Amino acid sequence: MIGITVKSLHNTYIPKKLLKIALDGGKPSKCYFRSDDVNALIEARETLRRNSLTRVEAASLCKVSCESINDWLAAGLLQPIAGLIADSFIHNLYLRDDVEKLYEERETFKAKRISEGGDISFWPAMWP
Repeated sequence: MIGITVKSLHNTYIPKKLLKIALDGGKPSKCYFRSDDVNALIEARETLRRNSLTRVEAASLCKVSCESINDWLAAGLLQPIAGLIADSFIHNLYLRDDVEKLYEERETFKAKRISEGGDISFWPAMWP
């Protein structure tokens, strides 16, 4: 139902208390979980996915390279989502609202620099 392996379930979800075993059958493949807990986890993952972007998606939205996203992360301009559910993903995820806000700020900065006759190539170093 969740779309993960039994190994991932036991190595990530259970230790991080994302899902609690309701009845232990003695083997990893024989554990039982409450359907309400599983459905809540599925809904939380779907909500997270709808409201987040991967690095590739963030780069596409901002019309930059993936390396630029890495640079923004290193500069502290963009933060990956933190939290238990997000930590179970292999790649960083970014809140869609944060990426859209950063894109707007970047475009505003570029427009201002162009109108002033300045160079936009040094964003974010020159960005206030």
